Amino acid sequence: METFNTIKYPFCLKGDPAVCGHPNFELSCQSNKTILEFHSGKYHVKGISHKENTISIVDINLASGT
Repeated sequence: METFNTIKYPFCLKGDPAVCGHPNFELSCQSNKTILEFHSGKYHVKGISHKENTISIVDINLASGT
């Protein structure tokens, strides 16, 4: 998995121009964690591999122990 300083299309950071990524893959930072909000759910991003075209996520409720 790549580090988060290499975020590329289709991902983007909240506040980036719309042309930087797909709106469904906008990432934000909450409590020092990278978060993806997707289809009414919140997910903690564990890693992104642009080479493999994969993203590893954990439901925010599971990641926080609830």
